[in-house]
Amino acid sequence: MPRWPADRAHLAGPQGSLGWVVSATVDRDGRWSDETVAHDEAPDGESDAVDNDDTRGLGLVILRPYDDSLTYSNGHVLSTPGVVGTAGGPAIGLYPNPHCRSCDRLMFHVVTVENYIREYGHGWRTLYICEDCHVTTCTATNWN
Repeated sequence: MPRWPADRAHLAGPQGSLGWVVSATVDRDGRWSDETVAHDEAPDGESDAVDNDDTRGLGLVILRPYDDSLTYSNGHVLSTPGVVGTAGGPAIGLYPNPHCRSCDRLMFHVVTVENYIREYGHGWRTLYICEDCHVTTCTATNWN
């Protein structure tokens, strides 16, 4: 992972199933500021309300090594039971990696996970960072 001003980067997003991009700058405490949200289509009254007291959908992520316990199929490892995404490397899916809104540099892919960790929506949730500008971008895309 590139140098980062905080010890964590969070994958987060607005209410809505898919087709959104959230970008923000990150300060030394790891807090977001100057957030922007863009939707492919304006939300149309979707009922994706999340009960923040219900932690069943928050999920625990355990990083697994790329070893002989993973099933390799069609270029990724999602055929392996219990694997819900990838960290680093190329993002899952056919959508292009975003460019930093500040410097226009191609952003570093941190993690892509299936959306079912949060139990709503459908598709992928992906976190990207710009190591120079300390900008994060989170996306929600459909299955391809």
